[in-house]
Amino acid sequence: MENSDNIYPQLKEVITDPNRILFNIEDLCSYSFDASFGRFLPEFVVQVTSADEVPR
Repeated sequence: MENSDNIYPQLKEVITDPNRILFNIEDLCSYSFDASFGRFLPEFVVQVTSADEVPR
């Protein structure tokens, strides 16, 4: 798995709006849990605008 130092520059090339890449601790905490029992802080979050932006 690549680390965020390698992935972030690549994301900036694909995601043209930098406001859609979240990396502030306040934002990441909102995405650190779901319906499962674990809680894991992501390194960053990319907000997509359509299903077409999500690889299948």
